[in-house]
Amino acid sequence: MVLFNAGGSVIREYSLDSIQETTLDLDNLSNGMYLLSVTGINGYTTTSKLSLLR
Repeated sequence: MVLFNAGGSVIREYSLDSIQETTLDLDNLSNGMYLLSVTGINGYTTTSKLSLLR
């Protein structure tokens, strides 16, 4: 998984080993829009918008 800011810069990269569910630590991130890209074992990639508001 890769977390990008709205400008397209990589904020964090996560490596997961066949985990069905995980929790992301977003405590040190500013409010705003982010993109989370997840690539599966089969090479299929999906990207989702993440809005962080506190």
